[in-house]
Amino acid sequence: LSGISDLSVFAHCTSIKEKIILDVTEFNPKKNEFIVDFSAFKEAMEDITSRTYSICVAFSYNGYMYCGKVSAPDYKEDESKKYLQEVETLTIKDTIAVVEPMYGSNGTFYVRVKDRLSLFKDKVSVSYQKAYFKDKYLYIVTDITNNKEHFTGYALSYRFKDSEDRRIYYTSAELIPSGDNTHLKGRFDLSKIELQKSVWDVYAVFNDGRTAYFANVYVDKRQMYDYLYHKSMSENFYRFSNKKDTDILFPYFTTRDTLAFMIRQISPCDSRKFKMKEILAVCCHKVLKWYYNHKNITLVYERKSQTAQDNGYYFFKHCMEHRVGKRLKSKICYVIDPSSPDYKNVEPYKGNVLNFMSFKHMIYLLGAKNLVYTHSKNDCYIWRPNNSVIAERIRFKKHIFLQHGVTSLKRIDKFYGKGKAGDTDVFVVSSKKEREIVNKWLGYSKEQTPITGLARWDALKDKSNGSNEIALVPTTRNWLDDVPSEKFLDSDFYNRYIELLNSAELKTVLANNDLELNFCINSKYKDYFTSDKIDNKRIHISVIGEKPLNEILMKSKLLITDYSSVCYDMLYMCKPVLFYQFDYEKFINSVGTYINMDKDLMGDRSISAIDLCNDINKMAKSNFRLPYEYKLMRDNSFTYFDRNNSLRIIQELKKVME
Repeated sequence: LSGISDLSVFAHCTSIKEKIILDVTEFNPKKNEFIVDFSAFKEAMEDITSRTYSICVAFSYNGYMYCGKVSAPDYKEDESKKYLQEVETLTIKDTIAVVEPMYGSNGTFYVRVKDRLSLFKDKVSVSYQKAYFKDKYLYIVTDITNNKEHFTGYALSYRFKDSEDRRIYYTSAELIPSGDNTHLKGRFDLSKIELQKSVWDVYAVFNDGRTAYFANVYVDKRQMYDYLYHKSMSENFYRFSNKKDTDILFPYFTTRDTLAFMIRQISPCDSRKFKMKEILAVCCHKVLKWYYNHKNITLVYERKSQTAQDNGYYFFKHCMEHRVGKRLKSKICYVIDPSSPDYKNVEPYKGNVLNFMSFKHMIYLLGAKNLVYTHSKNDCYIWRPNNSVIAERIRFKKHIFLQHGVTSLKRIDKFYGKGKAGDTDVFVVSSKKEREIVNKWLGYSKEQTPITGLARWDALKDKSNGSNEIALVPTTRNWLDDVPSEKFLDSDFYNRYIELLNSAELKTVLANNDLELNFCINSKYKDYFTSDKIDNKRIHISVIGEKPLNEILMKSKLLITDYSSVCYDMLYMCKPVLFYQFDYEKFINSVGTYINMDKDLMGDRSISAIDLCNDINKMAKSNFRLPYEYKLMRDNSFTYFDRNNSLRIIQELKKVME
């Protein structure tokens, strides 16, 4: 730092693109030292979500400005020296959080902000022994190898999206000597817990005499295998009534190999009969493994194997019509629920269609080498399985992720990032710009991110000539997943859209321009947005999945969305898009984005319903012509317009097979 007279320091959180300016209280360039006041975090933190900030410095030297991260080049990775003493305590919405410095694997200096309870869970190892249900109780037994006297019980913590949803239940536990180790045994009275979908994490509670901390409960691979195949575990769940549904609570092993519990509605797949069907399929595949290996099976599917209208379907259709399977020497099959309205789309190829959850489907999944999908690789099997012996095999296949949109507006690296639960072998993208995002933020190499374009774009055609339709397509909000009905109805998301749809301004705009609006909602929201809630005959509700969204977009003159990547489908057809982002700040804090929405959106942006209606009216007066500035941006957002996207994806599948 010698030769520097002025130094600025800030903390940078890449996940939410937040910068916190820190006060430099002392600066000694001769000693290469500076002291920073971390109290600025108190004013910056509005919500208690775990965040990690890199510490950056900015300074001028010889007339030039420099900026970089603080790091220790001589640091060698050492878990005992990774975390330093906490420097600040914060109280955020009645929750105590701490600011703790730490080193990254390459010596980069970070500070992380976490609630005090969770701060300790990465530092102490607690091993799973067993978990079981008896009457109304959940029993948990773990193995403690060190600091035994400090463990006092267990905590069952709801995996919340918002701080206000935070819910933690505690129970005491007894220490039981067992050879050289000590077992910690405790039980929860489930009848006294307000159980809510979907994931509850289990922690051993560690008390150092001053405060309590959480420690993860780790499960090894052998224990997982024993759990999956032990016949006594086939119905190891707790059944309870949750208003109109019957739900179950069952053990769930996370991608970090820690113990948690899942809650969902009970289904026929939770029966002993179904478990036996799975075991029989495993046995049949084992006997005929040579036969299915020879088939070189490739499975194609979409969200929860319920639809045939997205990239998966158009890719499969191209494969069938051009006999790709014969050229690649692969049995290419489409997985879909036979009760799906889209089943008719794949009926012409019924020799290559697998009925979802049929016995044949189970065996083909076990024998498959390649999985080609649009949402999640796990969509080829039951949703949130109760530790299924077949679902466990999915991660050992080759995975080709077609995507269901363009990675840009919404951050997805927490799930789809390399090494995360949704990681893949091939991540299909549509442009150099998108590939840069996926390479930088999700950790994939250029070889893993081929630029092909989306398969469904091969079928896109502008059918809006003579049409008077426009589309409104809001995206889902992750903080509203699995919330009770009363909370959803009280949400800003629900009330702002109901307000817009019933507004006098929108009614006037639609009537004056003779427009019909298709309000396209996610299926999880269909029970809330019903026609009786909307007093406007020019507005029609469509549930995404029940009616192909691309058909609606092709007939629409204008798309209105908030953060949905379907905007790229419209721009691909050179049609205009408007953005309605009334909850922008909450979205950025909860989800995040890879672009600057103040200047990089390819359409005008509104915060209020009145401004949006004015923008719709302005578009109608211009005959829905794509403004020149957005046309230039559109031309730089796609690499191909040649309708050969499926062909390029096939070339990537071929590479995977080689």
